[in-house]
Amino acid sequence: MNKSAPLHVLALVLLLAGCACLTGERPMGGKASYKPDVLCKKNGTCDLVVAVSSCDPSGSGISVPDLTGVEIGAAPQVTWYLVTDGYEFAPVDAIKFKTDGWQNEFSPPTGNAHKWMTKDKNSRATLQEYQYSVTVVKKGGVACATKDPTIVNGL
Repeated sequence: MNKSAPLHVLALVLLLAGCACLTGERPMGGKASYKPDVLCKKNGTCDLVVAVSSCDPSGSGISVPDLTGVEIGAAPQVTWYLVTDGYEFAPVDAIKFKTDGWQNEFSPPTGNAHKWMTKDKNSRATLQEYQYSVTVVKKGGVACATKDPTIVNGL
């Protein structure tokens, strides 16, 4: 028997797991591996509060749920509310999805200085992660920071 065969199998499993992660789907663990900060339920709203304590370039001064889950069967309007005086959402791309294919599940985000929204169709039969960015500016348009949270459909 070839002693390196188990290593080849392990390498193949890790390679396939890595490919699945690139598509936004978790290869192992399923729903139980997700612990969302907010869970958007069927027939409910999906309101996300954004607060700012500083303009740290890392985005650490922006508070927004890092992981928002959306239940299977839910198709909520996701709304972000900026609640900190002296700050506004960026006038363009305040909420910007990064994951390929997001257009198939979400309407283009729109909004104003204090409220942005999108409709989440949540139509896939599998778990799917959608990374996006939240960009805020100081009142008057001075650049501040961006944070990169995630929405997971199909929980």
